[in-house]
Amino acid sequence: MMTCSRGYPIKRVFSSLDVAVVIHELKDLIVGSLVDNVYSDSTGSLVLKLKGVSGEDHYLLIKPSERLHITRNISRLECVGRVPLFRRYLNGLKITGIEQLEFERIAVLTFGGRESYRLYVELIPRGILVLTDSEGKVLVTNKEFKGKDREVVIGRKYVLPPMFRDFRKLGIDEWFEKLSSYKSLIQGLTRGLGVPPEVVNEVLSDRITNLVDKDVISEVRGRVIAFVDEVLKKPEPVVIASKNTHEYLAFLTFKPSRLGNDLEVLTFNSFNEAVDNYFLQLIPKDFIADELKALDDELVKTEKLINDLKKELEGLRVRLNELRRLHDLVAVNYDVLDSI
Repeated sequence: MMTCSRGYPIKRVFSSLDVAVVIHELKDLIVGSLVDNVYSDSTGSLVLKLKGVSGEDHYLLIKPSERLHITRNISRLECVGRVPLFRRYLNGLKITGIEQLEFERIAVLTFGGRESYRLYVELIPRGILVLTDSEGKVLVTNKEFKGKDREVVIGRKYVLPPMFRDFRKLGIDEWFEKLSSYKSLIQGLTRGLGVPPEVVNEVLSDRITNLVDKDVISEVRGRVIAFVDEVLKKPEPVVIASKNTHEYLAFLTFKPSRLGNDLEVLTFNSFNEAVDNYFLQLIPKDFIADELKALDDELVKTEKLINDLKKELEGLRVRLNELRRLHDLVAVNYDVLDSI
């Protein structure tokens, strides 16, 4: 995980709460828009150029395993890889809807017009981007996937990844059963129920850290659900930054109640705006990091080549010495050899 100069981990991916909030905003922004064109950008994301109902342009950035939002960073757009396939199917279609599956990091965009398609955006680890027809058959994907739980291959029916059920719809008995499998309440909430980590950090009281009984679980359940519902009703998009270096560290859908003294909160009018600003600030760092990695890789290759050449040179020296000894031997015994 990338870290800033003070050692704080830098947030790079959406949580399920982030997905819920961004989809709520996107419904008002892009539903009814036409797909004008499809590109990829310098980050490897798929970018849909959309023509809004009022004629305005929007650029929807989709990066599997990471994020989904409107962006203003429209430089270095190109048509490479599998982009022509997405372009072939999507150009000219209307976005008819966008939804979140359960309360997971999976978004689904629906398209209508000459055909009906569904675009699955998996923002989970190792997630992929999959376009299917109305019957669920895979038409194109950013990459084919083969894992222990599923295979996603063009021409076959799309199989969803394993998902958490929406924890808000589970009763107290189901919560208790899920949480009882874990040693700590924090692990149970995040790994057993799929509650976003930022929600756990915000809601969980210091006095409630271990699993106790159903009364405690009921209290925690009530707090978690109430907090999530409040954020969805009235999000407060922010970016957390270092006061000293002004480096961006995280983006959230709410203002955190607890914050380190060396951190500050930057507010934005929308979550799309907050996320776009956040990643625009990170792109130069990512570019430098990629360049450094490329140089390191090239250095390793060069050092290996030098070592291989040294070994080859040593072998040639050995061979040269052998030939010299053979030459001297022939020269000394030339008369004998000539008389044979």
